[in-house]
Amino acid sequence: MLLLLAFTSGFAQQQVSVKSAKPIVPAGFCVSSDALILYNMINDFRRSNKLPVIPLSKSLCYVAIVHITDLQVSGMVENGCGLHSWSDKGVWKACCYSKDAGRVSCMNNKPKELTGYLGAGYEIAFWDEERATPLGAMELWRTTDVVQNMLLNHDKWQSKQWKAMGVAIKGGFAIVWLGDKADTPQDMAICDTDSLVIKGKTPATAVSSSNAAGPANKPVTEKVSTVDKKKAAPAGEKAANTPANPDKPGDKFYLVIASMRDENAAKDEVQRLQNKGFTEAAIQKGENLFRITLGVYSSRDDAARRRDELANEFKGIWILRQ
Repeated sequence: MLLLLAFTSGFAQQQVSVKSAKPIVPAGFCVSSDALILYNMINDFRRSNKLPVIPLSKSLCYVAIVHITDLQVSGMVENGCGLHSWSDKGVWKACCYSKDAGRVSCMNNKPKELTGYLGAGYEIAFWDEERATPLGAMELWRTTDVVQNMLLNHDKWQSKQWKAMGVAIKGGFAIVWLGDKADTPQDMAICDTDSLVIKGKTPATAVSSSNAAGPANKPVTEKVSTVDKKKAAPAGEKAANTPANPDKPGDKFYLVIASMRDENAAKDEVQRLQNKGFTEAAIQKGENLFRITLGVYSSRDDAARRRDELANEFKGIWILRQ
């Protein structure tokens, strides 16, 4: 059974304890590859409708994974309260979404309660009895009017400008949070890897060369910004020479513009880029993915300078550190 809900009033692979949740994103927080894939599928959907990408938010990603953990532990769905409910098992205001009169503010305020994020949060939730996947969630959301309207700022959402997005997938749940205020850019670790999504002046998101996320043999977006990834440059950005995660000897910095599931499709895209004069285009193989890169650099500063030079042509170009 599939269950989908969109909050219409408004990652990580590591274990998250609902009891120890605090109003700050904990050190060591990471975002999963599946969450990044879904994040970029959403932005592909927006790009195909001539809309800007939404930046990835570390705060909202944390809220999403905490909520999934709470839903798994509390059994709120089985108790008839619904996917937007929060139990009394954590340091937040509890609410049964199907019954409580204050359910709207209960939902909107969760990012502030958990992370200090300054904007209001709006949630989209998906549940599968077996296992949630990026493609499964996105295929349902793309064909559901209430979610389409929310993702594409149609109908009652026309006046909203989404300035931050958080995504998490775990077990049977996929959750997306949309925020109406920009979040402070922060590097994020990719779970089960040594890699970072490095955020800078440009949105940290992988850009697919196709207009929409498609089947496995078509280009699909993978990593942010992340994010994902689109908006005015947020305040509070760290200087490139004072990163939150210092570089290590031997680090390599890849400029990523797309990710694909199919190796032959990735090779075709590299050839297309090389024919256009981007001779540095290459494939960097990830876990079950083939990233399209435009150069590899030995320092973060060199990669950031080249990223900024290419930002107008590749709107979501981002830096992957390995």
